[in-house]
Amino acid sequence: MEERMSYKAAILAALAVGVLCFNASAGCGRWVVRDNTDYLKDPLMDVNDPATDAPNLTATQGSAPEADVKTQSGASSSNTTPNPDLSGKWYVKLNSAANTSIDLFLVQSTGLAEDGKDQVQGYGNLKGNGSPIPITGTGSFSNDTLDMDLKLGFGAGASKSNEKYVMSLSMIKGTLYGNYDLYNSDVLTGKGKATATRSGS
Repeated sequence: MEERMSYKAAILAALAVGVLCFNASAGCGRWVVRDNTDYLKDPLMDVNDPATDAPNLTATQGSAPEADVKTQSGASSSNTTPNPDLSGKWYVKLNSAANTSIDLFLVQSTGLAEDGKDQVQGYGNLKGNGSPIPITGTGSFSNDTLDMDLKLGFGAGASKSNEKYVMSLSMIKGTLYGNYDLYNSDVLTGKGKATATRSGS
């Protein structure tokens, strides 16, 4: 009887050891996740969680987001073509005055006039029936139009020192065409047409 009891105890002990070893081997080397597992959430681990509301960044590295570039209405108009250069010698024919012309040397300075136009200065001689009369001029040039006042100087033409020609000429294929008014002490005394060509052309 005593031997039978020890035999049963040995069998029960062996079964208990076997069950324990089986349970231990079932969880060995891997995590067993259970529905009732208690764990703490780590906010750092949730950053890359696809379920979060993180913004979807589609731009690749080194690329900038595309901007909605709108063309301003006045952008193209600001890029105007530069004015032709009038600097040099000119021959001005006063068509309404017999045998009267002006040998004129012009100097053009870009954008120096008060209104942003090109400033034009000149000097030369008025030629007619008598001796040449010194003449000086100031004006502006923009949009192929030259507006200029030519004042007669002293010396041989002292009697005409109060006279000036007020000219408005437009450039067409390298030649200036237009009109002039002749003033004496600010009184209009005459008018006519004028044509200016570069000397030697």
